[in-house]
Amino acid sequence: MFIVLGIIFSVIGLVMIGYSVRQAVSMRGGYELDARIVDYEKKTSTHHHNGHRTTFITYAPVYEYVDAGETKRHTSIVFVSVMPKIGKETTVFISSSGEIVDRGGVVGVLICGIIFVVFGVIAVVVGLKG
Repeated sequence: MFIVLGIIFSVIGLVMIGYSVRQAVSMRGGYELDARIVDYEKKTSTHHHNGHRTTFITYAPVYEYVDAGETKRHTSIVFVSVMPKIGKETTVFISSSGEIVDRGGVVGVLICGIIFVVFGVIAVVVGLKG
């Protein structure tokens, strides 16, 4: 059982690491632009567990920036539990392919991928010794 779980965790971790590496490669040759948070997208989800209801509210900032003289907006794909501050100055990273890349999200996926691989290898070792 541990061996199968370990293999599954390791494969998931390797996919996550591969995604992060692909995103990092696409960031090469990209550029940063000044941006401002102008709005946010709000997502509400409700979960029921043991007769209790819990509501979670998360937010994704909407960035406004100027690229090649054209004002553009981008809604982040990363939702956080802290409401973004409207008017906050920040930067966005445009990859060489013209897509906006969330560098924090890339690093987070890489770290999670490494953790999955480590736990996967540990599970396989425990399964082989058991």
